[in-house]
Amino acid sequence: FKHKFGKHVLLPTGVLNNSSQEGIKQGMVELYALARTKRILGSYYSSFSEIASSLASVELQIIMK
Repeated sequence: FKHKFGKHVLLPTGVLNNSSQEGIKQGMVELYALARTKRILGSYYSSFSEIASSLASVELQIIMK
């Protein structure tokens, strides 16, 4: 994705788990970044996608197999 879309792709940095304070902070940064998009393509039963969508009234499209 990064090669094809360049600066339009944001990749997480730092701690990537939710078992530390730093990891939780990083998750919140990602949640608010997702909420600033025009549309969210979420996976089935993803509370992360649902919360991000609700934060800024962003369209949420659930992708199923």
